Amino acid sequence: MIYEFRTYTLKVRTLGEFVKRFGDALPKRLELSPLAAFWHTELGRLNQVIHVWSYKDANERARVRAEAVKLGVWPPSVSEFITDMRSEIMVPLPFSPKLEPSNHGPFFEMRSYVLRPGGVPEMAAKWEEHLPGRLAVAPDRCVHVRCRWAQPVGSHLGLQKLRAAHGGPQNDAGEGHLAAAAAGPDADPGSEPDVCSAVFPDPISRLPT
Repeated sequence: MIYEFRTYTLKVRTLGEFVKRFGDALPKRLELSPLAAFWHTELGRLNQVIHVWSYKDANERARVRAEAVKLGVWPPSVSEFITDMRSEIMVPLPFSPKLEPSNHGPFFEMRSYVLRPGGVPEMAAKWEEHLPGRLAVAPDRCVHVRCRWAQPVGSHLGLQKLRAAHGGPQNDAGEGHLAAAAAGPDADPGSEPDVCSAVFPDPISRLPT
């Protein structure tokens, strides 16, 4: 299993129209592969949307993307709103819970750690060791979305990235900091997070009911 994280930086005051066009085009796209998550930032780097697609492997990703273009169902007509785009392929670590539908939220904390070459195994071991302590602080809000991905594909200058959607889902934007403090200094290696909120309530259909 791989996850593609696509992060778009949008022009100011275009989020609403972006979401509308994305949502209008989405049903046909979902016939080809599932959307694992769709967030927009509330704190941190603003005017960003993050959508996550799951695939069996890189070959399936290439096939699905080509088919979507061939059928004319994707991408949506949103390029006029985008000022920057980043695509990252992430591989889940063995202890990472699946990114799947849930009723958590509405806020999620996204952290990215850029590690030295070869640093993923050591960092992953620390996360796995301390994860039970972190879950004990807010077990009902973390176990289904606490995800860890190592990035062996497209790494920048030989560095590897560990991306985590954790510290949430949260009832409010400050809850993740409180939980991290309660878990102790070793439970949550620091980075400044982006706090995101779910764009649509259903993480699979991604359409308002």
